[in-house]
Amino acid sequence: MKVKQQGFTLLEILLVVLIMSLAAMTVSLNFAADQEQQLVDKEAKKLAAILESASQQAVLGGLILGIEMDDYSYQLVVRNPDYQPFAKPESNSSSQGLTSKEQPKWIAFDHPSMRAESRLAEGVIAQLKVEGLALAEQEQDEESWLGESTFEEASFNGQKKQKKVEPQILILPSGEMSAFELVLSWQEDDTIWQAVNVDAMGRVKVGRELEDES
Repeated sequence: MKVKQQGFTLLEILLVVLIMSLAAMTVSLNFAADQEQQLVDKEAKKLAAILESASQQAVLGGLILGIEMDDYSYQLVVRNPDYQPFAKPESNSSSQGLTSKEQPKWIAFDHPSMRAESRLAEGVIAQLKVEGLALAEQEQDEESWLGESTFEEASFNGQKKQKKVEPQILILPSGEMSAFELVLSWQEDDTIWQAVNVDAMGRVKVGRELEDES
């Protein structure tokens, strides 16, 4: 007795193809998400290393360092020793160079182990929340423009000047640092993120500790 063999119907074949396509798409999306998470993690660890290195330089050199950060980049600066907020302008108008009053408060800090200005990897954005560290000084200089600053250029009364740098993060010679929380995330998917946390004693931690609080 012959057994009649039946093949697959067109509907069954299309269903199998659809399932295989969905499985391949899921694997591809998971792989892309893993790569993006690895990139965000790498940037977080890089920033943590820069913070620890900057803290060491501040302690060893007796320096006041700062970090100015926006969504896509950061700048490492050092407190200018020539800056004197209460200095009177020099009466000799023919003198060359900047007076003490015109000196920028912060200047770029270049070191072999770190660049003064860097951009985050493409696709990574930063959100900074600073708890704050008061810098002991009594300065009443409220001018928003200083001559010969290192950063942010703009036009003022027809002349190009540069805006005063005001870092959000301070690193003191004592090893203390502004307590802050920095969240790095993927621009197109905020479920891909990593956090850098620093306490007032300058201890740096990388980890998604926010998940435990939510």
